[in-house]
Amino acid sequence: MAARRRRSTGGGRARALNESKRVNNGNTAPEDSSPAKKTRRCQRQESKKMPVAGGKANKDRTEDKQDESVKALLLKGKAPVDPECTAKVGKAHVYCEGNDVYDVMLNQTNLQFNNNKYYLIQLLEDDAQRNFSVWMRWGRVGKMGQLDLRVQELIKLICNVQAMEEMMMEMKYNTKKAPLGKLTVAQIKAGYQSLKKIEDCIRAGQHGRALMEACNEFYTRIPHDFGLRTPPLIRTQKELSEKIQLLEALGDIEIAIKLVKTELQSPEHPLDQHYRNLHCALRPLDHESYEFKVISQYLQSTHAPTHSDYTMTLLDLFEVEKDGEKEAFREDLHNRMLLWHGSRMSNWVGILSHGLRIAPPEAPITGYMFGKGIYFADMSSKSANYCFASRLKNTGLLLLSEVRQEYVCDL
Repeated sequence: MAARRRRSTGGGRARALNESKRVNNGNTAPEDSSPAKKTRRCQRQESKKMPVAGGKANKDRTEDKQDESVKALLLKGKAPVDPECTAKVGKAHVYCEGNDVYDVMLNQTNLQFNNNKYYLIQLLEDDAQRNFSVWMRWGRVGKMGQLDLRVQELIKLICNVQAMEEMMMEMKYNTKKAPLGKLTVAQIKAGYQSLKKIEDCIRAGQHGRALMEACNEFYTRIPHDFGLRTPPLIRTQKELSEKIQLLEALGDIEIAIKLVKTELQSPEHPLDQHYRNLHCALRPLDHESYEFKVISQYLQSTHAPTHSDYTMTLLDLFEVEKDGEKEAFREDLHNRMLLWHGSRMSNWVGILSHGLRIAPPEAPITGYMFGKGIYFADMSSKSANYCFASRLKNTGLLLLSEVRQEYVCDL
């Protein structure tokens, strides 16, 4: 779930992702990506459903029980403006030069690879002045021709490479000496191994040469930017825990960087590529829906009084279904609870694409209150603290999951 937090003086806001592993999902062909649309210098104001392509009227209702809708198209010139381009309908027309109409609908069908795609392109000219814009929309025939705007905004939020770099700089990681795009799994694994040596030194009370060599090894493998200051020794468990969090973030960013690398020759919009690569369905829920109201209330009622320096407001709510998790869900297991999980913005591409993961074997055990595992909380604000939102960057994501508790111990 996504969350936005603000200090109590500013009035907070929040967004949420609701993970449901029992969402009813139809069988979708794996090849085609989620459809999308794009406009340059032309913005959509609202989201609508695209009529099914290739449909025809059928008077025999016993053969075709689907209700058909009829749309009135405003025709100016030789071709109507695509009704999905709501910002230009009634305000622009399709550009023409003589008999050449700058309006094209491309289709591709390939039974072998389950392709059934369309690609619409229009050159639009404003009615009031000679101002031109290009409108493009594409997707699978019969499916809505764009990602929901709320899903688009979420993808932009979690795939923002610049924001990832800024967060890494806040954690003293040197993105110039070791650019995020050059990160490797081996580099991160080597960083964990160095931290394990540092952990051994701290536990043994060795603060001399052995600790210095271990720290030198860590900073060599994971470059840091301390300016002209001498790189500090990692002496305490708190400092060690911070470096573990850095490597966890780098691990998720390494996944994110690979995912957001767009195929330059692909006609598919980058946002649709990112969404497809997540292998995760995100369905926004209406703000007037029962689920939205209940979870919004749950967010507020589980805000601990000890976390009174900020407030949260639910901005958006998404149902999340990871590929394969619906089949793995065990209905027969009891003692389940809805619990919160929070994480940095840079971690969500890794979480949504690979799921929640336990720290690798080479990672030190220091920094985990109850050992390595996946941590949830019954208080929303407890999990929100792990989003590390701030007054300037006050949007965060929270996950609300149905978690089975096998053995419960009071601590």
